[in-house]
Amino acid sequence: MVSLADYVDRKSKLLCIIKRLPVLFKYAVIDIETTGLRFKDDEVVAFGLAYRKYLLGCVRMYANAQEFRELVRDVVMSLLSDGVRVYAWNKDFEESFLDIYGIRELQLRDFEKKDESLRLGIDVIVNGKDVPKLWKRWLEYRDAEALLKILWRAMYDAYVEAISLYRKHLHYVNYTKKVIEP
Repeated sequence: MVSLADYVDRKSKLLCIIKRLPVLFKYAVIDIETTGLRFKDDEVVAFGLAYRKYLLGCVRMYANAQEFRELVRDVVMSLLSDGVRVYAWNKDFEESFLDIYGIRELQLRDFEKKDESLRLGIDVIVNGKDVPKLWKRWLEYRDAEALLKILWRAMYDAYVEAISLYRKHLHYVNYTKKVIEP
């Protein structure tokens, strides 16, 4: 079993990991992991965010489901209100779970079909369809390995999506801060 002691203390409600990226993105990419596909019945359990030089992932451990959804929504809304372009592969999915549709000028933008972009040579750690089973393992057995797999899944998707945008030359800034525009 993986020990969470390396990552978080027992009082924490969230487990978050931040990784520094070798590139600087002008846009943000959000990915959420949920317990299912129905936003009225299912919950957001993790999110990944690639923005600037960082890849952030957070999974809820003991946090209230509604509080966590609002936290993720606030992060996205803050980026959007600052004028940051926020992308998601399936914007309708993210919008419905985060309750942000209907705000026309602040909508997430989708950019392509996922299966066309996954040819990046990065191994998939866990399939998104496995997230509900992993979440159940966390709830029933406090299986830290299951929780970490969910977290890495959210981070993996955000990173792959950000790299796919880079490959399409959308608003990318490299090490020398030279802007490459589409």
